[in-house]
Amino acid sequence: MKTNYSFTKFIKSIILFVVLTSFYFSNATEYTSVATGNWEDSSTWFPSGIPTTGDIVKIQNHTITVNSNVSCEQIEFYGGNGGISKLEITLGKKLTVSGNILVKPTNNYNNDSFIAGLGELEIQNLIVGNATLVNSFPTNTRLTTLYVDDLTNFIINGNMVSTTHVNTNPVAFNESRIRHRSGIITLYGVFNIQTGGSGPTGLGYRTDNTLQGDAKIILSNIDPIIYTDAQRGQDFSNATVEFNWINTGTALSSTNLLNIPGKKFKNLILNSDRRFYANGTSEIIENGSFQILKGRWYNQNTDENSTLGKILLNDNTNIIIGIARFYSNTNPILKNSNNKYSITYKQASSTIIGDEIAAQGEINGTIQIINGAIKKITLDSSGSFTIISEYNVELEELMINKSTSLIGHSTQGLGKLKITKLLNIPNSSNIIFADNLVTLKSTITETARVSELQPNTSILGKINVERYLLNNKRQWRLLTTPLRIVNGDNSTIITNWQNNGEYTTQNIGIDIWGPTGTLTVNVQEEEDFFGDIFYTYSIGSIGNGLVNINNSSYNVRKFNNISGNWSNVTDTTNELLFDSDKNYGFLVFATHPFLKAQNFNGVSVSGSLSTTISSYGHLITGSKTYENIYTNKYYMIGNPYASPINFVQVLAEPENSGINKVWFIDPTVSTYGGYVMWEEGVGYSNAASIFKTNNASGPVFQSGEAFFVKATSATSSLTIKETHKTDGVTNTTLNRNANQTNTTNYELFRILLEKQSENNFINADGCVAAFYMGGNNEVDNADGSKLSNPGENIALVNATSLLSIEHRNTIENNDFLTLRISNATLGTNYKLKLYTENFEYDGYAYLQDLFLGTTTEIPLDGSVFEYEYQITENTASTGSRFKILFQNTTLSNAEFTATDFMLYPNPVIANESFTIQFHSKANEVGSFDCTIYNALGQLIQKNHLNVVNGSITVPLTSSFKSGVYFVEIYNTQNHSKTTKSLIIE
Repeated sequence: MKTNYSFTKFIKSIILFVVLTSFYFSNATEYTSVATGNWEDSSTWFPSGIPTTGDIVKIQNHTITVNSNVSCEQIEFYGGNGGISKLEITLGKKLTVSGNILVKPTNNYNNDSFIAGLGELEIQNLIVGNATLVNSFPTNTRLTTLYVDDLTNFIINGNMVSTTHVNTNPVAFNESRIRHRSGIITLYGVFNIQTGGSGPTGLGYRTDNTLQGDAKIILSNIDPIIYTDAQRGQDFSNATVEFNWINTGTALSSTNLLNIPGKKFKNLILNSDRRFYANGTSEIIENGSFQILKGRWYNQNTDENSTLGKILLNDNTNIIIGIARFYSNTNPILKNSNNKYSITYKQASSTIIGDEIAAQGEINGTIQIINGAIKKITLDSSGSFTIISEYNVELEELMINKSTSLIGHSTQGLGKLKITKLLNIPNSSNIIFADNLVTLKSTITETARVSELQPNTSILGKINVERYLLNNKRQWRLLTTPLRIVNGDNSTIITNWQNNGEYTTQNIGIDIWGPTGTLTVNVQEEEDFFGDIFYTYSIGSIGNGLVNINNSSYNVRKFNNISGNWSNVTDTTNELLFDSDKNYGFLVFATHPFLKAQNFNGVSVSGSLSTTISSYGHLITGSKTYENIYTNKYYMIGNPYASPINFVQVLAEPENSGINKVWFIDPTVSTYGGYVMWEEGVGYSNAASIFKTNNASGPVFQSGEAFFVKATSATSSLTIKETHKTDGVTNTTLNRNANQTNTTNYELFRILLEKQSENNFINADGCVAAFYMGGNNEVDNADGSKLSNPGENIALVNATSLLSIEHRNTIENNDFLTLRISNATLGTNYKLKLYTENFEYDGYAYLQDLFLGTTTEIPLDGSVFEYEYQITENTASTGSRFKILFQNTTLSNAEFTATDFMLYPNPVIANESFTIQFHSKANEVGSFDCTIYNALGQLIQKNHLNVVNGSITVPLTSSFKSGVYFVEIYNTQNHSKTTKSLIIE
């Protein structure tokens, strides 16, 4: 039976031990080690044999290994002749000592003794030094040290004794030390550390060792005796200390307290039904924990600005709370105001989350609350958790491991949780949040997300979901919100993105306007104490929720997935952001926070301001399926989750095989943002898009982002699942990665359009052609159609279709690509950037500038070819100005020589005529061949022309469809030729 010893009982037991020694051991055999070896090897001992129950074992400077379960009465370590004595117990084995282990001091040499191994040891008392003080000994200073390493459990049913003897003449010490470096010691008795005279410091039990591992001591006595003086004080530095008195009787009265002196703990565990309080500043080292599993934690120091009596936390520490309570003025204190800590609640019943979640720290000499110091709160039990904190708490992560509910208890609306990184629910659970208790925050650096939820997990209760919008310029975005309605909640745009129609000086919400806006604002001029004029604002009338700005268009538009058409949002008071089934996507020109894009007199404000929009409702959870997606219409989808989703994983699902492309807006493209298309194998139509991340496999859509898809054949559906969530959160831009991996056999020809802004060229748009065996040069569902940007556009032209991604068969001689540029700005410089990926074509490529009549070779080795040009008043300087020609052989000099002419009218109506007007006198008279090709390079019409006066009319005799064609003029005399584009309506 395990006995709890007081100091008095200990002294009596020692006296009895001395008196009865000769009688008690009269029949015992003494075994002394004579060699290093196995406990059960008779050659290890003198006399020959194997020690067993009732025997005394003496270990000299040898290592004795225990490889089986064995027992004895007593063990003495001598460290013979200055060597070491070592007892090593192997894993899974146990040595039981019914009496004591003694580490004997000597006047002749230091005694270094070791107990090690991964096994288990159980004894009565541990005595390092003699049982009592013997002041006549020693005459030389010697060390008597026991090192304890790695034991699974070292059980001491009695006391841990350490004595230091002092000789006053001459002055000498026998310093007794216990060095616990790793493994677990369980002490059911007390520490008894005695010194004679003043003696040296740092005696007795210590864990501050240079070779220290994971040392833990469990103190299970009602009063374990913790010394505070320098000589005897236990040093628990970097170790785990657990107070675990097992009370089998009645609960302790309020006067039964356990003082914990100022120590540096790795882990401090309070696991007894009693009161604990500190009489110093106890410190938890970095990555350690303070665990109050049972009992109550008090601080008797009433000075709230003092660290005395409080737990001082280093960085990345953890507080674990069981069936326990923190009382007032016990808030954890951060040793550094930048430190982070976590809290785990493990109660088996209802719990209260109190002031322990409000971290304090010393700032400029004053203890202050530090918001945002909590790294993680974990709720690790079922039941109801109530927050009674007087502070709103900002934390990085909330983890909920079991079905539970979380409610607030503050009449002032405080104690709310604002999560900055992760709401983590790893197990199948039913979670209930009190309405408006939890906010998923979004800032310039981070947006909180919800982890992948397991099947049968449900989350009830309305929460706030934020989306930070970095407005470093005016731009269009596709936005949504990841919420749904339950029981008729209000989910209109004005109640969410427009701050419920309330004016605030904070930069939140979106200002929404249009030419029919009827929202009015009252402006009140006031004068402050110093006579300075200032203005206050209030809503006069909500109206339709739109501000009227002179000569404006609508800055929020919605898309109809059935008709495939856009329409303006003209009333935000009845326009839903989400319903009970799904969330909706909107095209938003978000330039300013709510009511800050105009001066309240119909005049818009230039520039832009960053803002945070907030929506309030129930989270969308579980799989979400979108039906009736067609091949001839775009279908807008809002990311349903408060989490990024990996669209490559979405398309990898077998049920999503009818979708293989996605369109989205990159707000950094061009002046106002631009559409980018992505397709598996081809990648991004605009290779400079910010969506081309280090994970080059495909786009990741953020919480609050919408996008478009189309079906590849017939009617398809798309299912987005919890497993598609990812941790790829980004709030500004995604990093460009120039080394995108092409995992297909496509030969890719990438085209980028850049626009000069001040002294730099910025990304404006892009497209890409994919060549491969079996590709179709006609337009089909494999091609990706072009969505028009508000700014510049560049697209590949095929017949009447504009494409962001064009699929084509392997390249043949005289194949060409047609480029069309629109929305270009007059007088502005632009640049084409052309380069290849995975290109195996062994011919040549040329960029033909049909406006200037020039032809320039393009490298096909993956290097970037750049071509600068300018937009002039001549309409031919834009539009279908450029063509990329592929040839098996190099072009001759004659083919590089331009023939200067123009075509008019251009566009021309089908089946009518157009005129060729030559500008050079050398070409006013001559013989020419006129050949017309379509955008696929197919010959449509050929005429031989005899020019006599510098111009000639060419009838369109063939059957032409609307589209872009190319007119090639060949001079039969000097063999020069050039090409210009012709648009037929």
